[in-house]
Amino acid sequence: MILDFKTKFDEYVIDFEKHLKDYTKPININNVHPTLHEAINYSLLSGGKRIRPVLMLAFCDLFGGDKNNVYPFACALEMIHTYSLIHDDLPCMDNDTMRRGEPCNHVVFGEGMALLAGDALLTQAFEIASSFEAPENLTENQIKSINILAKCAGSVGMISGQCFDLHTDKKNFSMDDVINIYRLKTAKLFCAAASIGAVMSGADKNQVDLVEQFGEKLGISFQLIDDILDNETEFLSVFKDETPNEFLSKLTFEAKEILIKIGGNIEFLTILTDYLIKRTH
Repeated sequence: MILDFKTKFDEYVIDFEKHLKDYTKPININNVHPTLHEAINYSLLSGGKRIRPVLMLAFCDLFGGDKNNVYPFACALEMIHTYSLIHDDLPCMDNDTMRRGEPCNHVVFGEGMALLAGDALLTQAFEIASSFEAPENLTENQIKSINILAKCAGSVGMISGQCFDLHTDKKNFSMDDVINIYRLKTAKLFCAAASIGAVMSGADKNQVDLVEQFGEKLGISFQLIDDILDNETEFLSVFKDETPNEFLSKLTFEAKEILIKIGGNIEFLTILTDYLIKRTH
């Protein structure tokens, strides 16, 4: 079962990477500044877990969709995720110097170029999401998906999460503060991945609502396990009534219960949930 899961996971990633590279080709030929192009690809094509594209493609399969209608959104979402990492690492934000074992974008290319590379990725994401020709019966779903992408990445989603992370007094953090940061900064893009995979595959509103709930719980769990692995004490110290691991177990159980409500062949998504929570890096 684990081997089958890994095979399927790797298939999703390999197929996604092919499409992502195809979407970077127009950047090569449209008179883009060569250093900007290099800075974009330095971060975008540097690997990473590709969890969000895999999640989107898995929900597409669950609802019997055509992945060709989802790949543009999967690439767009990964561009948004990558831009957020580039900006997060800047001295004015988290002031990090290493990302995925390599120097951060601004360390290699300078702060100005890193800022512009992130801006370009965000803009390119919406160009991709809006310019591909979806089948006529999915045109409305394409517009819905663009709206989901914008809301989850914008001021009512990821950006607000980053603001709360920057401007909340960490000496007086509450558990609600931490979960809200997790929900906005990380889980919103998980919600976008899951929801768009469902919407572009014709899922109905009730199904999409359940998928969004699953994405939120999985995203919060994903960020919590990251903080446990990184021993982020300022976040973890707020868990008083239950340990972080106990809270994580509860979220994981709730996420799986939602999958059962969604129904269908949820085996891959169930194992994916366990895989993400039980990872060691």
